Amino acid sequence: GCTNIAFGVESGNQEILNSMNKCQTIEQIIKAFDICKRQGLKADPMLICGFPGETSKTINDTIKLLKNLG
Repeated sequence: GCTNIAFGVESGNQEILNSMNKCQTIEQIIKAFDICKRQGLKADPMLICGFPGETSKTINDTIKLLKNLG
């Protein structure tokens, strides 16, 4: 039985996700984590910090997203 899923979240900032050519939105990330919680699965985010164009604001956006995901 599957008990854990790791997601390549990468960033909590949509502009950074777009520059990575990630075909996902912040809303989709939140929804995926919510689905996992409802199904009793542990969801782990995998992140990239320091991607070209990253700033303290985009890093703070990622921190806010992580807090939101629990």
